[in-house]
Amino acid sequence: SFYALAVGLILLIYAIYPQPITVLHLDLGTDRQQAMLYGLVYGLVGTIFAFWFAWTRYRRFRLPGARSYPGAIINAFATAFIDEALFRGVILGLLLNWGWPPALAIAFETILYGLSTRLGAPGRSRVMLLMFLAVGVVGGWLVTTTLGIGAAVLGHAILRFAIFLATGHAGSV
Repeated sequence: SFYALAVGLILLIYAIYPQPITVLHLDLGTDRQQAMLYGLVYGLVGTIFAFWFAWTRYRRFRLPGARSYPGAIINAFATAFIDEALFRGVILGLLLNWGWPPALAIAFETILYGLSTRLGAPGRSRVMLLMFLAVGVVGGWLVTTTLGIGAAVLGHAILRFAIFLATGHAGSV
């Protein structure tokens, strides 16, 4: 139900806000090929980092059973879409529209995103916190560069799925 509510909220914002594409960047981007390329590169770098993290933490890869892959793919893309649409689309877009300098707006949405992931809580992996702070910074840069959330969603989803593959589940690190 969380996914349905979040997607519903995003669709409501898209319908109500007068400039959902030019201000909130709730589309793929102005240059679709560039967005796809940047998203794939982001995903590749994220995948390398996810497997490096799993290897340094566990000294092995904790590949999950194949029957859990479809759910993990849906989870990765749904979570990436919601995160990117709300944090790098709506929040970053509004901050930039209000005249914030891009670097400050990206830093603010990244800190807000880091707080919302609760990865800074006691007992949680600091490397995972840094990884998801990097997601906020890279996603923010991609949105300001491509003028859309497409590249950020693609790279973020690939990274989330790579974490699932390497560690067994993103939540069990």
